Amino acid sequence: MGKFKQLLAANLVSMVGTGISSYLIIWLLIDQLRQSVLYGYLTIFVMILLIVLAPYLGSLIDHHSRKLIFYYLELSGAILLVAFIALYSLDIKSIQILLLTMLIIYQHLYDSIKYPILAALTQEMFKKEQYNKVNSSLEVQGQTAAMVSTAIAAFSVGTISIYIIIIINIVTHLTSAFLIFTMPHDTKNVHQVKKEKSHFIHDFMESMNYLRELPLFISIILMVSFSPAIAVIVMNYIEPIFVYHYLNGGPEIIGAANLLYAVGAIVGGVVSLFFSKRLTPAKALFTFMLIFTVATVAVFVVPSFMMLFVASTLWGVSNAASRIFRKDFMLNHIDNRYMGRVNTSFNSLKLLVQSILIFIITSIFVSNDQILSSYLTLVILTLVSSIVLIIGSLTERNLIKVT
Repeated sequence: MGKFKQLLAANLVSMVGTGISSYLIIWLLIDQLRQSVLYGYLTIFVMILLIVLAPYLGSLIDHHSRKLIFYYLELSGAILLVAFIALYSLDIKSIQILLLTMLIIYQHLYDSIKYPILAALTQEMFKKEQYNKVNSSLEVQGQTAAMVSTAIAAFSVGTISIYIIIIINIVTHLTSAFLIFTMPHDTKNVHQVKKEKSHFIHDFMESMNYLRELPLFISIILMVSFSPAIAVIVMNYIEPIFVYHYLNGGPEIIGAANLLYAVGAIVGGVVSLFFSKRLTPAKALFTFMLIFTVATVAVFVVPSFMMLFVASTLWGVSNAASRIFRKDFMLNHIDNRYMGRVNTSFNSLKLLVQSILIFIITSIFVSNDQILSSYLTLVILTLVSSIVLIIGSLTERNLIKVT
């Protein structure tokens, strides 16, 4: 198995497992233990924690083997889930809430480390002309994994033992760890700079200086390109409450919506190859962000199961394509030596905006049973970002003409 296929397989297996367990954790906390408000504030806490940890995480990624960090990340996930099985069976509500809280924290931490590592590994392992193909492939197979995990979760959560679901995730973590550990990857030259000892605060300041030296339009485009990703994370919090308490639906509705989102994301991964040959990254980002905004407005205007399904498909298309073009843009403009730190810096900004939005939604809308109004905050976010991207794309075009 080549390194490309092995990287795809490791990512595919881990995403299937974590996708199923993520679905289970949210269902247990919101639907079974009735902790919607707690989930909102917990999400805010985790995001603030990750913002604080961002300088350290970025330094960790840039100064150590990305392959080994990925390996230990998967291994630690398996160990944590084994502990979860042992303690959750005590059937004490306070302990169950605590265990679910720990898993949510781990999953956020997992995502904050894994995706910058994938970007850095892509830049290390492949040539510049291969970036779009690799990113598109990762996106398509990632969303295929999401589709598979959602389908499994939709039919298994609430019908089979939660311990069986967790055991499946343990097996996927271990399988992914094995694939990563055996993946061929020569780090002889890549990590020469990383071996130098340096304090993470110094590393963080170095990355800030690097960002300040970049052309302004690059930083602006990267900053606003995270808007669909921010909106999707916030929607992951809104959607269960919207379905369970506003539309009076069940887990099968969320399963169907997530399945359609994954289908849309696969389509987005495929069509991004078509658009990459015809539009600049900034213009492509604007196009898909506008689609995202329209879909969100539709759910607010016509709140129903059918509209949620249609919007989920469009959200999948637009977010997947936006993520691919953001990665392409970043890989072509950011030096690999700073990739981990730059990624975590922008992720910190993303987390800050997410935590502010979830705080507003939890304290104003969810606590007052006005969950539908939450979608308006996301409309404002993506609409403003679309306008900024228009300006950014014009700046990019003018710079290209000058150079």
